[in-house]
Amino acid sequence: MKKSIDEGYKQKRNLGHSTSFISTIKTITPFLPHYNLVTAEGMEADDISFCLIKKLNSCVMLTNDSDWLINFIAADNVRLSDNKETVHQSNFYIKYGFPVHKIPLYLFLKGDSKDSVKKPFRIKGDIVESSNQYDSIEDYCKKNELSGEDVEKYKKLIFPFTNVNMVITEGKRGEHTRDIINKYKLTWMKSYNTKQKRLLE
Repeated sequence: MKKSIDEGYKQKRNLGHSTSFISTIKTITPFLPHYNLVTAEGMEADDISFCLIKKLNSCVMLTNDSDWLINFIAADNVRLSDNKETVHQSNFYIKYGFPVHKIPLYLFLKGDSKDSVKKPFRIKGDIVESSNQYDSIEDYCKKNELSGEDVEKYKKLIFPFTNVNMVITEGKRGEHTRDIINKYKLTWMKSYNTKQKRLLE
């Protein structure tokens, strides 16, 4: 969908997948029918996850990807766990240095170069400091005289779509997640600590 907004979107990321990634996909595919699957034609995982979390009003994220911070504003009960700690609404500021309601501003200032999204402005100074200095994206744009089609297109590319027509397929409720982790020893789960695995279950 975002390709229709900018043909260069994710241009650098469409260079094929690694052998380990393909191997992991082949490993997990057989047991996917045991779990609920959420799909939406033409949409990316970021778009689907945001809308699903908004619908459920709850989520546990196991990721180091800062782009997924946007999900904190989608629901009241959101937790993010990396290899070191679990972040939630009450300790978010301690971890990241800016409040939850300024996540959109932070992501706006940070940009998304890995998806080949060109930022139509240059930020002066530290991103976290700037996130605390301004009230919102609108406040930043107004005080820095930013406007026009390029800015609006940029917003559409870096933020998830908030109205996605999702299809949820019920799983068969087969093997327990812990059994799957032990049986298949999935490469994408090897780095998870005991607490993270418990959250995932």
